[in-house]
Amino acid sequence: MRRLIVLLSSATTLVAIGAGVWFYFSLDGIVRRAIVSQVAAATGVDVQLAAVRLQAKKQSGELKKFQLGNPAGYSSREPLFAFERANVALNVASLREPVVRIREVEIERVTILYSGGASSNNLETLAAQIAERGKRSKSAPDKAPRRLVIDSLVIDDARVRLDLPGVGHTSELRLGTLRFANLGGKDGDTIGQIIQRISPAITDRATAAVAKSLPRMAVELGLSPEKLAEMLGLPVPGPLREAADFLRGIFGG
Repeated sequence: MRRLIVLLSSATTLVAIGAGVWFYFSLDGIVRRAIVSQVAAATGVDVQLAAVRLQAKKQSGELKKFQLGNPAGYSSREPLFAFERANVALNVASLREPVVRIREVEIERVTILYSGGASSNNLETLAAQIAERGKRSKSAPDKAPRRLVIDSLVIDDARVRLDLPGVGHTSELRLGTLRFANLGGKDGDTIGQIIQRISPAITDRATAAVAKSLPRMAVELGLSPEKLAEMLGLPVPGPLREAADFLRGIFGG
């Protein structure tokens, strides 16, 4: 009898250890799938994330090769938002709790694609789509949404690539570093709510950079500012037109 109890105890221990090992190694996949599904639900576009790597002892994680697609109506093969790696400092144990506690997210070398449409651009279209989906999610809330608290989110060395089909010219504008703090407040927000908060800021920063560079680019490409603005889905205020005319005069355009 004593031997049977010892055997049962050993078997139970092995099962517990095996379950713990399985959970540890499957947690990366669970988190990756959760991020992909929730971001896709919040944005309505294709989302790809190659891998998530969590290190419980170091209380850290890493996201690899993230891509966010373009909204309907924009056919570029390049993703709208992409990065190779993001470093995360977090309380790994909180991944099992209703509110996930994240101290810092640092996203390295982000590329943002700017593609113009008939009267708008892909960034503004996506921001509007995210806002609309946010309204719908409030009217039909999830029973138990997983929430996040992010103390600091840093998008380091962000760049905007301009999609100008048929022009044969690639332009890249540097946005520098974007910082967000206290995302989620005390009780946490869903991934969708956090995306709703940061999306307008990224869109405004990128659109302002494109608008500011429009006169210079018009001269470089040999296009009128009106034509280039139309290609980028931007209005052409008077000062921009005057600046383009001034630069054209300097360079003999």
